[in-house]
Formats: sequence, structure tokens, C-alpha cells
Amino acid sequence: MCSTPGCVRSSRNNSCDLCQACYRRARRLADPEVAEAARESCRRAWTKKTGKEALPRAERFPERTPDQNFEVYLVSVYGLTLARYRELEAAQGGVCKICKKSDTSKKRKLHVDHNHLTGVVRGLLCHNCNVGLGAFRDSKTNLQNALDYIVASE
Repeated sequence: MCSTPGCVRSSRNNSCDLCQACYRRARRLADPEVAEAARESCRRAWTKKTGKEALPRAERFPERTPDQNFEVYLVSVYGLTLARYRELEAAQGGVCKICKKSDTSKKRKLHVDHNHLTGVVRGLLCHNCNVGLGAFRDSKTNLQNALDYIVASE
């Protein structure tokens, strides 16, 4: 069995005991070059299959509403329905789970924060907190060192 929590696929002889799908997903999330190569491979395959250039989602599915496009994104990336996203948003009072501020000043939705190895959703964050947390690569040590640095400089 794959060692990713919640995954039901069998392991495929990876040294990390992840199934092939979870291993590829972890690689794409960890390495931007791998992610771009995967996107380019998909674009080429689409062009070869259809004889047409890959179009942005809004042009491929003009009948979809922005909410429908957002739900397609949530489900495909996080396995999260729009209803569940709205439940999380309501449970957090519509504010970021870290700074407790709303990110609606720029008409942005709150970002889905998740564990990059397991894919488990942790909550919704504003843009700044999401980028900040990502910069520390979810490392408790790096976050603690940053906190110690700030406290020491006061």
C-alpha cells in the first residue's frame, strides 16, 4: 500500500513507498522544473491528440461559470468540493487562519493550505500568509528560527 494517508493505491517499488501517482505529485510540487515539464508534456499530448493548440480553461469551457471553474480546480488539485471550501471559509469566519484578516481587499479568494507531502488540507490562508508559509517550505525548524530571530531583535 502507498504510504500517503488516505491513498488506496498499491506501492510501485519506489524507494519512498509511495504509489506512482503520489510520487509524481510530490515531485511536481517540490520541483518547479518537473512541474513545468509535466505541463508541457500535457500540452504536446493534447495538440498531438486533437491537432489543436491547448487553450485556457475559460476558452475550452465557455459555458462554465467562475464558480464551476473554481470547483473543478479545487477538486482536481485538493480533492475539495466548493461546498467544503465554503464550509471551511465559514468556519474560519471568512478570514485567514493565521493572521485573521480578510483577503477580499483585492477581491481574492482565500488560498487552500495543504501539506505538500500528504495533500491533507489544513485550512484557508490569505495570499501573504500562504506565500510566507511556502517560503519556509513547511519547516517547523525554519519557522521557529524566524520567530527566534524576530524576538531576539526586539
